[in-house]
Amino acid sequence: MIPSPAATFNLKFSFGCEILNKEMKKRFLIYNIDAFGYFESLLIAAVTTIFGIRFYLDLTGYPQIGGGGLHIAHMLWGGLLMLLCIVMLLTFLNRPLLHFASIMGGIGFGAFIDELGKFITSDNNYFFEPTFAIIYIIFILLFILYRFFEKRHKLSVNEYLSNAFELTRQAATEGIDPQVKDRALDLLKKCDASNIVVKHLYNILRDMPSETAVHRGFLTKIKQSINAFYSRIMRKEWFTRGIVIFFVIFSLFNLWRAIDVVSLYFKLQDFSLSFIDLGKFISSIISSIIVVFGILIFQRSHAKAYNFFKFGLLFSLFVTQFFDFYSNQLLASRIFIFYILILFVLNTVVDQENVKISINNHA
Repeated sequence: MIPSPAATFNLKFSFGCEILNKEMKKRFLIYNIDAFGYFESLLIAAVTTIFGIRFYLDLTGYPQIGGGGLHIAHMLWGGLLMLLCIVMLLTFLNRPLLHFASIMGGIGFGAFIDELGKFITSDNNYFFEPTFAIIYIIFILLFILYRFFEKRHKLSVNEYLSNAFELTRQAATEGIDPQVKDRALDLLKKCDASNIVVKHLYNILRDMPSETAVHRGFLTKIKQSINAFYSRIMRKEWFTRGIVIFFVIFSLFNLWRAIDVVSLYFKLQDFSLSFIDLGKFISSIISSIIVVFGILIFQRSHAKAYNFFKFGLLFSLFVTQFFDFYSNQLLASRIFIFYILILFVLNTVVDQENVKISINNHA
């Protein structure tokens, strides 16, 4: 009896698992090529949580959960979410779970660190003014250090191979995705072609059946639908023009805010800017300059320009919005939510642009 293509694939894949496990058993730490994306989601979820908690408490008059002398601080809920995140990562192998866990962990960390003021003051002062600045310094340092590590870390051949294997395993468990397949093949090109594991994994990917009976989850279907939607509209000239126009407006808006901050001091002939106003001025200028770089190189490389747009937006989210929130919580919260929505769109655009580059490389 001749085995079906799917059965042959599963047999080869199982054999490949045994070979790779033997190859990688001496490696303690293996870098995940998607790690920065997960870390970025964690930071965004944490910052969003802090804004959301502060905004909610301000609207509701700072209610307390508990009674009879007891108060269940939201720091405890944050710790519970981080614990659940750890349990999920220790229990399940699904690769998409990493993204969900990064968001859950970020929400938990945001709820936890939001009460920092209570633990650095002798009177447990939640409203201790420097707390917000300390929290944001922590976030900025985390982002810079992680980014520095990511840029400096050179992936080894074994790490390329291990990531290619993980993408293949994802395809085997979630269904065959041409984008995942192409990405895995790109990683294998950076491996040692004479390595038996590389050869075997390449054969697995080459012989992958076009269809499998693997069930695709609801979230996977939503993600694929969104990607398909963006794949269609990204071919439209009006879409790319719209992105550029938005970030031109974004850059001008930040410049206007910087000018608006200092104009009042010029009128008063008083140039001793407060910490908040100085932060608004500098951060607005920086985020505007970052976006301008993206606009200038857009014609040469859409992918690089989108990354500049994304970095400028992230800088505004992590830094500028802190100073805005300090001055006007209601307005800053609305702008923050709008920027988060734009970031989701931009992340999808960046992913699609990377897929297009991958396809062109294979052509």
